[in-house]
Amino acid sequence: MSEDIKKVIIPVAGLGTRFLPLSRAVPKDFFPLVDKPVIQYILEEVKKSGIKEVIFVVSPGQKNIQNYFKKSPELEKLLVKRKRDNALKELKDLEEMFAGITFSYAVQKEPLGDGHALLQAAKQTNGEPVAVSFGDDVVYAEEPAIAQLINVFKTCNAPVLALKQLPREKVPAYGVVAVEKIANNLYKIKKIIEKPEPS
Repeated sequence: MSEDIKKVIIPVAGLGTRFLPLSRAVPKDFFPLVDKPVIQYILEEVKKSGIKEVIFVVSPGQKNIQNYFKKSPELEKLLVKRKRDNALKELKDLEEMFAGITFSYAVQKEPLGDGHALLQAAKQTNGEPVAVSFGDDVVYAEEPAIAQLINVFKTCNAPVLALKQLPREKVPAYGVVAVEKIANNLYKIKKIIEKPEPS
């Protein structure tokens, strides 16, 4: 029986080239989706999956993530003074939502891809198995996608990835795989190519 997965690495240091020009001004993990940023949905999924530690991989000087999740006593005092009870409640709700989860950071000095980003966080994993969630992937499911992947990992005790079928014209913007079917919705990955040239 494999050990429980209690850590997740979330790379958020990328350039967001698929989302240009918007991603020049707003990091893709902070794009609004209905009434909150994408990163908040991702962290809600992380919490529902039983994860206790989040390791963000950030670029040098990137402070958005740290600022979003840290307490701000000065801002809270100002909101109390201005009687902005609803805004104060939203801040408190965010703090409560992620209570019990620790956040740490690894720096990716150059944008050298997802694999390189994950290697930057390797020291903080202490060799334990970890989940990985990307800062721009929101999956809506009754059972969180990360929890589903953890269950598959416990069964096969090998790395697992969630896959999504894409139209051929979108393939150059994503990583693609060559697979061999093992069972219903379970494939063995033979090869991975990151953002292949159109062919």
